[in-house]
Amino acid sequence: MGSPPRVGSGDRMRITSAAPACGSAFPDAACSSGAALPAHEAEAYCLWAGRALPSASQWEHAATAAHASGKLFDWGHSVWEWTCDTFVPYAGFTPGPYKEYSQPWFGNHRELRGGAFATHARMHHAHYRNFFQPHRADIFSGFRTVSP
Repeated sequence: MGSPPRVGSGDRMRITSAAPACGSAFPDAACSSGAALPAHEAEAYCLWAGRALPSASQWEHAATAAHASGKLFDWGHSVWEWTCDTFVPYAGFTPGPYKEYSQPWFGNHRELRGGAFATHARMHHAHYRNFFQPHRADIFSGFRTVSP
């Protein structure tokens, strides 16, 4: 398989194991997390490893299934986790009182899930959606992978 792809700094990607039981909700899921990784670096790792970033719905399903089964492990909360999805409104979305918060960013940002250690506790649940442009490397972000 060779060495992991190199990132812009010339260093190898920082890939560390996430929760030990992360494959239980997705039997073929492998977990990796890093810190301040842009989406394209997560995608490069996936390409090298023959894996893929999860969709937002896959990520949410795995996180909620793990919680419902009583398996308590770290789905999120350490770093935001990139998904392969563009940040778009859910069906039936209507902007609330804060129209400027999410609506302007639909279509040109990538969806992240999980919450980071530096974010408020109210964002640490499986249904919370965050969004950033995929080139951003200044946020606490990492990723998990699934079989393509």
